[in-house]
Amino acid sequence: MSDMQNHGGPWRKITGYLFDYRINDKAQIQKRDGSAWVDIKTRPGDHRKRLVVNLRCADGSVKQVAVTHLMADAFMGGVKPGQAVVHKAGSRFDCSLENLRIVTQKQATEISRKAA
Repeated sequence: MSDMQNHGGPWRKITGYLFDYRINDKAQIQKRDGSAWVDIKTRPGDHRKRLVVNLRCADGSVKQVAVTHLMADAFMGGVKPGQAVVHKAGSRFDCSLENLRIVTQKQATEISRKAA
């Protein structure tokens, strides 16, 4: 896959990990493999409550990271203490930028209760 090919809008670098990773506004994640970018599959994690991806840390360990947190860091200025990322449309597996918003932790708890 060539640089900026196919899916979604602009790509943003994911920092703090051993390899070069990037994410776009459709929540698609890629890793640099030589001169090419290859897709990394996301999967349901945390008892199927959200999408996660495994990324390799600088120390060589693998970390399971919530896709919503990567999206917030890359496109929304990050999640500050007392805040949470929620899905607008209710689908926890649609992590596209247009389906996410940052709310207070209290609001997130209320939204979660209504969805249950």
